[in-house]
Amino acid sequence: MNRVQVAFVAFASLLVTACSGPAFKGDVTRFNNLPPANGGSVNVMPADEALIGSLEFGTYADMLGRHLESQGYQPAGGEPADLIAVVEYEIGDGREKLINRPRVSMGFGYRSRNYSYWGWHDPFAFHDNNEVYARTYYPATLKVTLRNAETDEVLFEGRVESESRKNALPEIMPYMLQAMFEGFPGANGETRQIVISPPDSE
Repeated sequence: MNRVQVAFVAFASLLVTACSGPAFKGDVTRFNNLPPANGGSVNVMPADEALIGSLEFGTYADMLGRHLESQGYQPAGGEPADLIAVVEYEIGDGREKLINRPRVSMGFGYRSRNYSYWGWHDPFAFHDNNEVYARTYYPATLKVTLRNAETDEVLFEGRVESESRKNALPEIMPYMLQAMFEGFPGANGETRQIVISPPDSE
């Protein structure tokens, strides 16, 4: 592959990278003493009673219910259930982070010192520089607790902590729930980082 081809491939790779959405990254910690699911029924409730009847909470509860179904549980639909899933979530104030990364730029048709190959006019010249910039992140947390509905015994505690570039909890909640149930119920007391690529970057 000659130098022109290398330059073109590198430039195309930069374009693809720029167009791809960032992957979701979440730190997931779980503690569990769950017996086998055995088709047990579950009601999903908010930790904050003020959210009862909330359309937003109802949307997240439906998502959580589908994940629980995939693990062998059944929705109780408000009727007496075997388990109660208590859900708590929040997204915090934004905080800035300074990020230092290499920057690769490509110029066309200017004077270059790489005269050993192209002379003084290299139409494909790369320049590597460090780029420092500030980016705002919003910390988000999801907590799910499964309790025995009869005895109130805690059988599972899960927490997902992540950061989002936008203050938009509805956009990241599907990823947080997916991370929560990755390898469910998980090793007791273990914290794992789960990385999920959005559809447009797969």
